[in-house]
Amino acid sequence: MHDHAIAAKRIKEELKRLGIKATVSSKSYSGGNSVRVELNNMHPKDMETIKTMFAKYEYGHFDGMDDSYKFSNVIKDFPQTKYLFINNHWSDEICQKAYDEIRNHYAGFENAPAKYDDAVNFVWENGKCYAQQFVYRQLYGDAEFCEKIGITPMLTQVTAWYDGGKSADVYNQNIKEA
Repeated sequence: MHDHAIAAKRIKEELKRLGIKATVSSKSYSGGNSVRVELNNMHPKDMETIKTMFAKYEYGHFDGMDDSYKFSNVIKDFPQTKYLFINNHWSDEICQKAYDEIRNHYAGFENAPAKYDDAVNFVWENGKCYAQQFVYRQLYGDAEFCEKIGITPMLTQVTAWYDGGKSADVYNQNIKEA
C-alpha cells in the first residue's frame, strides 16, 4: 500500500475515533498524489481543528509565486500525501436554516424569496452579493452565526490538545503508535 493510501486510512480511523463520519479517498496521478476528506455540516472551529490535526499528513505545499512545490513538512517514516483536501458540505436543511436567520435579522432581505433554493438570483444590495454567497460566508466563517442556528462545535477537547504546546506532540505520538 502506498503512503498516500495509508495516510487516507489513518485519517479515516482518526475521524471515526472522534465520532465524525466522513468520506476519505486517495488518488495517485502523474506528478503526485492526494487525499480528499469530505465532511458534512461541520462547525467552522471543528474544521479549523481538523485541518490542524491532519496537516501532518501533507508533506508540503504548492507555492504559486514561483509555480513550484515546497517540501516543507516532511516527516520521516510517516505516511504522507502531496496534497490534502479537506472539504465541508452543508445540507439543504442547514442552508435553509441559515437563510431564514439571515432573512429575519439583516436589512435588505425583506423582499427575498422565502426558500433558499429560490434565492439563486436574489442580490442583497446591502452586502453587494448574492444571498446564497452570503449564506455560505456565514456558514464557513462565522462560528457565532453557526451556533445561533444550532451548529455547535464537537471537538472542544481536541482543540485544547492543539494549543501549540506539548499536548499536540503527545497527541500526534499517540496517533502514530495506534
